[in-house]
Amino acid sequence: MTAKSYPIYKGLQKPLTYKGFKGKYIYWALASLLIGLIIGSIAAALTNIIIAGLCSIATMGTCIALILHIQNKGLHQKKNKRRIYVQQTKLLIHYENNKQEPL
Repeated sequence: MTAKSYPIYKGLQKPLTYKGFKGKYIYWALASLLIGLIIGSIAAALTNIIIAGLCSIATMGTCIALILHIQNKGLHQKKNKRRIYVQQTKLLIHYENNKQEPL
């Protein structure tokens, strides 16, 4: 009896996407929905059902809008710093050690 070999599927090498959310932001969106439900249930216990529903919808909407805003910055939240960086050279040290004219 010989062992069968199957090709390994390595995926598309792209982040998981669901309804506009990509990668880790899917979990953030699920967490924001869960937080909205928890805040709504706490508000329902303390006040009436209409205020609780409004609090729940406001919390979910705010969190999802914030997640969509953060997601547009990039999957890994790269910082785009537009600055000029000057790398120092060691020509001065070389000049002091050899006592020659600078290049």
